[in-house]
Amino acid sequence: MNILALLAAVSLAPFAHGAVIAGRDCNNGRLVCDGATPVCGSAELCGNGDELQGTFTRVNLFSVPATTTVFVYPATPLVVYATTVAITGTISGIGRGFFGGGGGGENSSGLDGSGTGRGRGAVVGRGGAGGG
Repeated sequence: MNILALLAAVSLAPFAHGAVIAGRDCNNGRLVCDGATPVCGSAELCGNGDELQGTFTRVNLFSVPATTTVFVYPATPLVVYATTVAITGTISGIGRGFFGGGGGGENSSGLDGSGTGRGRGAVVGRGGAGGG
């Protein structure tokens, strides 16, 4: 079984306006984001502009076609455990992570970032850089 962990990809469109497709056990079903194939055998469809959220397990085929861009749901890792993976389209994680911390004053630390990594602010030259 191939294990595919998707945390970020490249795209020019950082904000989605489609449906949120939540992770689930697909019971060897298909996760094909073509706007026509049911997600893991359900009535739900995944297509261009939709957001994928969480962990998808026991996926027979995970596919994002060339004409499709799907997005990672904000501040939530996307993990897909699939037997076959075919991605010719785009999976975008741009702007989907946790916020970094604010910069500090001259010769003082920046603020810590948010999220599970909690990047630490540091003193950098003439003003602290925020963590992230």
